[in-house]
Amino acid sequence: MQDTHTPTAPTTPARVRAVIAYARSGATTIEGQRWLQRQRTAIQAEADFKGWTVAAWTCDLGQPGTTLDRPGLKQTLAMLAEHKADALVASEEGRLARLRSHRRQLERVAQRQGWRLLTIRALRTPTEA
Repeated sequence: MQDTHTPTAPTTPARVRAVIAYARSGATTIEGQRWLQRQRTAIQAEADFKGWTVAAWTCDLGQPGTTLDRPGLKQTLAMLAEHKADALVASEEGRLARLRSHRRQLERVAQRQGWRLLTIRALRTPTEA
């Protein structure tokens, strides 16, 4: 995923109403599947609390976080590019990207396309964690 476009007027949704929920586990085992379910539970609880509609659920099972070349993530990004939601939400940063350069790349795409990149842990204050 190459980001060579320089935004002229970044847009960000004023309010998040609909999200694409994304979960990832590097393991394909039963434990990997349980990890996906725990992420899904955390995301759904946050969506319920914030009043978000989950427009779609995507996941990558057995996919490393050291690449952005993942089928579920590509599907998520395509839906966001089509403005099917206001944000991509994951349970934590490591589920989206292990490398800071990849995280920054996702942030640039989000800013350019006008959607938000959210993680549940980042939304919680230290007293809520």
